[in-house]
Amino acid sequence: FCNFFSSSAAMSHKYQVGQLVAVRDDEEEPWQCGRIASVDPILVKRRPRSAPLKFNLVSPLEALDDKDIKGLIGFDQQMRNQ
Repeated sequence: FCNFFSSSAAMSHKYQVGQLVAVRDDEEEPWQCGRIASVDPILVKRRPRSAPLKFNLVSPLEALDDKDIKGLIGFDQQMRNQ
């Protein structure tokens, strides 16, 4: 069982603008932390001033296991930017 949602299946999960999520484009990449910038389509900003981007895999942080959360790129920065 995979604990991520592809962007096509992501519509089944209710995201909110500003929500912290984990994103990546394929399963070989490490997860990166970002914030939902748009819900239709789902676009994520990895930095406050960056352009919103579309990712192939979007996951709520709650769906990640502890190992993935510890390795989440940019998580500390996102927490500081709240």
